[in-house]
Amino acid sequence: MWRHVPPDNKIRVERRATVEKWKSIYASGRQPGGSPASPIIEEFLLKNARSGMRILDAGCGTGRSSRYLSAKLLQAGIEMDYICIDALPLLSQHSKMEMMIADAFFLPFKGNTFDFVYMRHLMDEYSLASRLAIAAEMHRLLREEGALLIEMRANEFITDIQNFCSAIENSGMFSVTLINFRRCAGSSWKSSRYSVDIIALKSM
Repeated sequence: MWRHVPPDNKIRVERRATVEKWKSIYASGRQPGGSPASPIIEEFLLKNARSGMRILDAGCGTGRSSRYLSAKLLQAGIEMDYICIDALPLLSQHSKMEMMIADAFFLPFKGNTFDFVYMRHLMDEYSLASRLAIAAEMHRLLREEGALLIEMRANEFITDIQNFCSAIENSGMFSVTLINFRRCAGSSWKSSRYSVDIIALKSM
């Protein structure tokens, strides 16, 4: 069983570099384009979410994706409890969502708190070791039968994505139920023409 340990120096350096990169991107006025959320993730939530459930948007940026998903769920009569976190103070205020600055490696929540954890491009720049450390923290936060919902850029080797999915399964943390590669139509990120959706259910 995977046991969460504090990030080593290499992971800390990687985290700082990632935060500085996004700080530079937002300072330049650029923002992610394309669809605000994966159709696969949206469909999964519409099928499985229920009013009163809790969802964490880790690495939410301005909160654009959560606002979109919240509106779609409300149209279906589902009102969830959203909490959005990011390492940068970029969050747009929204009356239905609690937003805070926090570190995805060490989040200020008790274990077994959320039904879903949604991460859109949070893991893009990280190594396998860092991705596993983040996944371990999300495993701690998810309730029994909770789901980890990931969107990542897929401009790296497919085997890297598969290695990550195999690692979180072999660790005993999650059971991966879906890996879906898709073309990013209309994306403003020219270096990432493809994305991957990953849905993983918390293992015992």
